[in-house]
Amino acid sequence: MMDQSVPTIVHVFLLIYIIYDVDELMQTLKVSASLRLTWLDENLVCNPIDYGGIRTGVYPQNSVWKPDISLKNSVDDFKTLGDPSLNVIVTFEGLVTWEPYQVCRN
Repeated sequence: MMDQSVPTIVHVFLLIYIIYDVDELMQTLKVSASLRLTWLDENLVCNPIDYGGIRTGVYPQNSVWKPDISLKNSVDDFKTLGDPSLNVIVTFEGLVTWEPYQVCRN
């Protein structure tokens, strides 16, 4: 069992796919972007030999622990990231990768 007194380190990367609009007068930027979050979850470590050599799996995002994260747009309100239809990728070492996306204006 994971030692809950030790914080989980979450690495966050911003990936911008498309810049839709730049409004210099209003000082806004509209982009399509995702965050790539990765962390180690000791509860998901397994031996690939026990699973037919499978080293990586794709699971519904709500089936594993993930950090609560919201995006604050200066133009809009807070938006919780992560559509229920999104998946996470989990390796046999317990490395979880989650990429919630959002079209945002800032």
